[in-house]
Amino acid sequence: MVDRALESYLVTDREVKFENWYIVKNLFSDDEIEQLFQDIEVLPKKKANILSGEDNDYRESMIKWIPKFNSDTYGWIYEKVWKWVDIANKELWDFDLVGMRNDAQYTEYNQEGHYDWHMDILGKGINHRKISITVQLNKNFKGGELEFKFGKGSEKIALEKGDGVIFPSFYLHKVNPVTYGKRKSLVQWISGKPYK
Repeated sequence: MVDRALESYLVTDREVKFENWYIVKNLFSDDEIEQLFQDIEVLPKKKANILSGEDNDYRESMIKWIPKFNSDTYGWIYEKVWKWVDIANKELWDFDLVGMRNDAQYTEYNQEGHYDWHMDILGKGINHRKISITVQLNKNFKGGELEFKFGKGSEKIALEKGDGVIFPSFYLHKVNPVTYGKRKSLVQWISGKPYK
């Protein structure tokens, strides 16, 4: 015997907005960005690839992995990212999060650098990702917009230096080709238990 109406089990206490993203203005200050650049200077840089291997037609960028377990040097970056992801998640999605499994990624897109349509989840070794965050670290470039795809339409996300955008990792998105200068960004993924 059921002690309450079956419909009550299907209704949540608040609306969850899956088709939304969260922008944080000045997530990193100019001084913090300079500190980040200094801190990662010693890290090795390598050509980015995709899960199935290298493909310049699909992705063209250079990356550095920022060790999450070196808290003396990089801990402040992870703390700031987690603070804002936690706020966004509580306001919009209410995903079940457990932490950061992957290291953060510093990415440089030179002229013609790009990353075609992709999701940050559903690949081998990345199916734990629930929330993605991209922080814009410079402004002296053209093109290189982050763009989200929804149905037949898409929307370019306007970010200034220091701004961050937080979004579900299942969003289809891309980085458009850089037409002038070099685009620099920080990317991090927040992990959670499997969807159920």
